Amino acid sequence: MYRKTIEKAKTIIVIDGCQNRRATKILEKDGIAIHKTLNLVHDLKIPKVGPFKPFDFKHEDMDKTVDKIIQLCEG
Repeated sequence: MYRKTIEKAKTIIVIDGCQNRRATKILEKDGIAIHKTLNLVHDLKIPKVGPFKPFDFKHEDMDKTVDKIIQLCEG
C-alpha cells in the first residue's frame, strides 16, 4: 500500500536515525528511488540514546532536524 503513495511523491527524503541506515536500506531493497537522505547521527551530530520513547527528544535537536529537512526540500 505504501508503494503507491511513494511512487506519487515528487521527492523522497529518507531520515535515518543512526549509522545503520535501516530506513534507507529498506527502500533501496524495495527498489524505491531515493532523492535525498538525512542521517541524524552523521549529518546533524545528534547522538543516538536509547531505548527511545515517543516524544523523548531535545527541542534543539528537533529544531535542527526540521531546519535541515526544510533545507533539503528547498535545495
